[in-house]
Amino acid sequence: MKRSAVSAALDVFFVFFATAASVFTVMRYYFRNLSAAITAAAVSGVFVTVIFRMSAIRKNAVYALKKKDAEQMEVSLDALSLMDETALNAYFKRLLQKSETPFSEENGTIILTETGTELKYYFTFSETYAGRIIEFYKQAGTGRKILVIGRNFNEEIFALTARFAGRIVLLDGAHLYPAMKKYDCFPETKEPLTVKKTRKNLPKELFSKKRARQYFLYGLTMEFFSFFVFYPVYYLVFGTALVLLSVVCYFFGVKEAPPQENPFKN
Repeated sequence: MKRSAVSAALDVFFVFFATAASVFTVMRYYFRNLSAAITAAAVSGVFVTVIFRMSAIRKNAVYALKKKDAEQMEVSLDALSLMDETALNAYFKRLLQKSETPFSEENGTIILTETGTELKYYFTFSETYAGRIIEFYKQAGTGRKILVIGRNFNEEIFALTARFAGRIVLLDGAHLYPAMKKYDCFPETKEPLTVKKTRKNLPKELFSKKRARQYFLYGLTMEFFSFFVFYPVYYLVFGTALVLLSVVCYFFGVKEAPPQENPFKN
């Protein structure tokens, strides 16, 4: 049996058991009727489990599409990272033409007509540096904004560009890829590229700022159920721990990258 099938079976068992146990506890506590409590628990467990399974199947289908997109994005960004300035200019001209975004060209630099923004490229396999962004800004024409398109940018670069009041705009690979997909405009590669499977950064995922609300709701739910179970102390302890974790994530959690402008979307 595949690992995913075992995981799915365990999830189904847990959902059924948690639902049935909760309903049984409440029914038994208030109505004192064993047969009615067992029947209500079984019916509720089956009902919630069916809904959960249907939702999981739909979610897995969406996840499969997202995984395929993630792999295609990595291959595309790898291809862009291997290109020189001339090839990058040729590719982004093609993307701008397909998206019907007006542009002109001066001395080998693409300029977006509507905003007068110069395009700069920072595709690299190594770490990005804020100093390089400033060099791009110095090279730009007087009074012109620059749009730096790159694979990814660290927090230091986002913090630095925020001080330039919109004169430096960043567009990373995650925000560029939707335009590639929408206009079916992917960079061509001389050699076939494959995606190396990497594990997610689990601490970053678990303690991200966006999870604060989720942990808070879970904690309140467990504390609410503590009023109806025979051993409330366990629910109170875990519920309180989740609420405290939500506070930590809210104030100290990993922040997501700020929203970015995308000139390729009409």
